[in-house]
Amino acid sequence: MVHMKLGLLTCTLALASCAAPAGDPVSMTTSSGATTQTAPPPAPPPSVTVQGVVADTSGNAIPGAQVLYLPPDPYLEKISSTQTGASGSFTLGGLAPNALDGLAVQATGYASEYVSVFATSAPKQTMGAVAMMTNDQAAAIAATFGVQVDSSQSVVRVPVLIADGAAFQVSFYPLPGAQVQYGAGEAIAINAWPNDAYRVTVMSPGRKCAPAWAPQGMAPDGSITVAALGGFWTTAPAFACE
Repeated sequence: MVHMKLGLLTCTLALASCAAPAGDPVSMTTSSGATTQTAPPPAPPPSVTVQGVVADTSGNAIPGAQVLYLPPDPYLEKISSTQTGASGSFTLGGLAPNALDGLAVQATGYASEYVSVFATSAPKQTMGAVAMMTNDQAAAIAATFGVQVDSSQSVVRVPVLIADGAAFQVSFYPLPGAQVQYGAGEAIAINAWPNDAYRVTVMSPGRKCAPAWAPQGMAPDGSITVAALGGFWTTAPAFACE
């Protein structure tokens, strides 16, 4: 725990960031006892507030679920969290605009989910519903591939929208340390190494594959960045192959 005093503002630093209010000068006392003032810190960057719903796979609301926004650097940027209400709805602020963000969602009896959210520059946005599997449902999916989920590892799912049942291939960089399995309309890596960032690319012969709803998040090489948290099922943005 680190404490620091900026002017009249006393801050405590854990994982959250702390700064003097924008526009207020910062007072500093030198070893000789003289007090000087520096230029005020810059105004904080704009942030986005998202609204959403957490439900089970049948569409029933899950009240009391924890929803956490993890910024790219939680030591320098503020972590935001909230809890769903009786209707399963939540409102969460602090997301970065024009960026591919991630929300960690946890609820008792359900597999923890890490979902990708592309936040535009609009200050308030509504995201799609987060559908959580029960622990039994998650175990059953893994069992269809002959795998038992290791809670210390990660599961990464990449949905792919492609017509006519055409073939597609999903590549990870770095390699996930687990076999990439293919199911109905998705690729899945079960027990992948927890990694700050995998670059995921989807290819299909004669077709172009790109994120279906967040093309702005695609790198020049056609990949998107997908975080993988230990103990979480990470769902990447869906790719569409035209």
